[in-house]
Amino acid sequence: MKKISLMLAVFAFLLGISIFLLIKGKPTAKNFNPLDNIDVAKVDKIVLSFPAFSVTLEKENQAWKLTSPFKDAADGAVVDRIAAEFKGMTVGSVISENKGKHGQFGVEDKTAIHAQVFVEGKKSPTLDLLIGKEGPSYMTAYVRFPGQNMVYIGNGFSTYTLQQSTDSYRLKKMLPLDLAVATSIKVAGSNTTFDLSRTSATWTRSSDGKTIETGWVDSLKNKLNALQASQFAPADTPEKDLGFLKPALDISVVVSSTVSHVVIGPAPAAKKGAPSTPPTHYGRVDGRAGVILVIPDYYVKDIQDFLKTAPK
Repeated sequence: MKKISLMLAVFAFLLGISIFLLIKGKPTAKNFNPLDNIDVAKVDKIVLSFPAFSVTLEKENQAWKLTSPFKDAADGAVVDRIAAEFKGMTVGSVISENKGKHGQFGVEDKTAIHAQVFVEGKKSPTLDLLIGKEGPSYMTAYVRFPGQNMVYIGNGFSTYTLQQSTDSYRLKKMLPLDLAVATSIKVAGSNTTFDLSRTSATWTRSSDGKTIETGWVDSLKNKLNALQASQFAPADTPEKDLGFLKPALDISVVVSSTVSHVVIGPAPAAKKGAPSTPPTHYGRVDGRAGVILVIPDYYVKDIQDFLKTAPK
């Protein structure tokens, strides 16, 4: 009887240890991250490979670009946030060394998110990681290094950060400039053109040389700064549907000799019998060839209505 009780006690102890290691992982010398000693500003390329597609983001002249699966401007704030999260994460305890359990943790080659982070001057990725399922606690995920069997807990990281849609990484902001230091603003609508230029701190209307109150110009800049797309239209959308020959708004802004030009067509007429949806406009930004943005009507209407309050 005593022998059976002892065996049961040993079994319970071993079971407890197994459960503890499954939840907490086997201890390692310390948490680590291959990006520990890297300035995040030096990150110049990120490749994210999902089971169905991959995204390549590269920094060109200090601006993030989407270079694959197609070329477009990337949302720098989104990419910088991802780079900072990779920099801040740590690889902690070993959860399993059993290759047969890779599927359980979502770190199989075919199912995991494969993240590669490159640093200036390096041809090979400084961080090369397979990211699986969310971990047992907040801001954790199961991770594995390619070619290795060990599965770790990744701390300080969430898979939700890696938005699984190509469009999530694209720039939706129409005028990604610092409008606070703009020296010229021109906004043309269907019935009006408002052309402003700044000398020192004074804004002047080009048509009559009238000085325009700074507060009014600041309000206009705020509305232009808010202008952004909600989504992207197919690149092969027929030109006749875009309405760019008779635009609702044609905007040009100059900041430090850089000109940004945006054209926004009128809201397409609703198709007979089609479900009622909030009106939208097609938009195009110079320098983003083949990219057609879809802008909610309220942004366009807000600017059009504000132009009606322009000083006489």
